[in-house]
Amino acid sequence: MGRVPLAASSCVVLVLVAGCGDSGDDGSTNAQTPITVTETEIVPPRAEKKRTPPPEEEEPTPDAPREEPPEESATDTADYSIAMNGEAGAGSGSAQFTESAVLLIRPPADKEGASGNGVNAVDIGIKTADSPLAGVTGALWFATNTSLSAEIGSSGNVRPSAVDVAVVEKQGDAINVELDGNQLGQGTSRINYLNIFNVTTSPTAQIHNVLQGTMTVELADGGQSVSGSIDLGGSSGSGGPQVSSHLTARFEGTRTGAGG
Repeated sequence: MGRVPLAASSCVVLVLVAGCGDSGDDGSTNAQTPITVTETEIVPPRAEKKRTPPPEEEEPTPDAPREEPPEESATDTADYSIAMNGEAGAGSGSAQFTESAVLLIRPPADKEGASGNGVNAVDIGIKTADSPLAGVTGALWFATNTSLSAEIGSSGNVRPSAVDVAVVEKQGDAINVELDGNQLGQGTSRINYLNIFNVTTSPTAQIHNVLQGTMTVELADGGQSVSGSIDLGGSSGSGGPQVSSHLTARFEGTRTGAGG
């Protein structure tokens, strides 16, 4: 009997079936019962898979606290009706005046400090009932930014420029304004040709450009009332670029609207 090849992963079982064949005359067996070879496949036990534990979840990193921009004060946008009492003059002469006016407070027009003198806390504008173009003592157009000059109505052409011509600081209800007279030896105050006033009353009165000055504003009653002072120096141009005229006044008034 030959060898039976074994298949991989299989086992061969030999089953011998014994039996008696026909007996010959001589008592020997003529035939033998065949040997049956059965090949049975034995499947090895399945290896148990090792369970991989799930990855540990990382705790989320808390986001950094978001810095909220400071809230705009309710008094950063307001309109006031004011009465101004003061005097204006050039050289040795001066005259008293009383003027009604509007005072505007707005958020800073130049929020990036592009004009080179910092970002103002607010911008302020004053426009008297009488126009400086008409020649009336104490008549005044004044704004800390050219965009506000456009809003008070002196000229709409300068609104897009938004040139800052003053340094404006605010502490609580107190606002301090100082015209910028330092840049390039002259300052941006000279850029705003719409900051002008009169020192005499006459159809031929000269117009004086504001070159330097200060202003204080004090809010009260939760921003419902306002008072303050203004002190400006200017020139009509006839005496050269130096300051040769002035306008000083005190004012007070009440709020008329939210502005804007």
